[in-house]
Amino acid sequence: MIKDRIPTEQNSSPDYQALAIQALVSLEERMRTDFPDNPVGADFLSDLKKKTEDAISSRDASSNEWHIRNVAVGLRLILNGLDIAQKEGEVINPEDLRKSKFEVLNGYDLGSEDVAAMKKICAGNFADRPDGFAQAVVEKFDHIAEVNEQTSITFYIFRLAGEIAAFNSFTDDGEDREGRHYQKFGAFHVAGKLRGGGLGKNFMEASLDYEARDLGNIIVAECSRNEDIAMSYIERGFIGYKPFEYKGEPGLNIELDIKGNSIWRGKKMTRPEIIAHTKRGEELGSGDDGFFAEEVADVKDVSFERADQKGLVLTRYFREGGKVYAIFEEDIRARSEDGGDPSREENTGQDPVAWVF
Repeated sequence: MIKDRIPTEQNSSPDYQALAIQALVSLEERMRTDFPDNPVGADFLSDLKKKTEDAISSRDASSNEWHIRNVAVGLRLILNGLDIAQKEGEVINPEDLRKSKFEVLNGYDLGSEDVAAMKKICAGNFADRPDGFAQAVVEKFDHIAEVNEQTSITFYIFRLAGEIAAFNSFTDDGEDREGRHYQKFGAFHVAGKLRGGGLGKNFMEASLDYEARDLGNIIVAECSRNEDIAMSYIERGFIGYKPFEYKGEPGLNIELDIKGNSIWRGKKMTRPEIIAHTKRGEELGSGDDGFFAEEVADVKDVSFERADQKGLVLTRYFREGGKVYAIFEEDIRARSEDGGDPSREENTGQDPVAWVF
């Protein structure tokens, strides 16, 4: 469940060592129950134990943290995959399960089969979108190598039983005036049959949260503004600004700056407090302090364009009791020591590979 208030500072990293040990114990119990006396399963667990022990015992502090993190993430995602398969009445045998892994690759390291698999997942997830939009997003994957010539692209990938189950990308997008790094977050997808089982949530914690929280990067992207996915990102800590339309799809630029979230009044409020504001009639355009709360019946009724004309950004966005609530605030990033730098050239949806699902 999403917390009422949004993180407004870079919290300490999770205890990946404890998470790895806990996940390993859970996986061991699961394997013994589902595949008792299976030699392949026993070898698989033995390999995982050794990887975990090697990562924990490494004398190189930075290497230790990186490896134990990847081990912990991989174990948790494998457990997610097993749970989802069980709910679907499927069985992933140990022979295939040992092909599962979480990895971080440079765009150069992607093979043609990987790109084809990503395009297939992307096409499936965007099947109900306007044809021109879906086609543009899918075709963008054919130009990954070209983009990689100009800047650096990092792909986070989880393979379940050897097949890509989830992936996203982060492209270097320059620095602000304070020297803080921007990363363009894009192409986040979970294979259709694996969605809704917690795999995407854990994958996001291992990739997006790592980039924003642990590395301290400012994350920028685009998403569909009239869908729950936009709410998910805004309630995760992003702000929304400069609404646009790309090939028939209503979009929204979004930005995540955990350090800078402390400047937004809405991020510090609970949902009941926000609802109380709208119940008192504090609708968009009625206040004079650059802070407006709005209650509407449907996402299509949210005043994105009007807010943009007034120089406001979206800081909260959620459903409650059959209603949609949104908070818009004056964009004060330019004069804040903690905030981002809106003077940077911002994307307006012309790079569809940065469209997150």
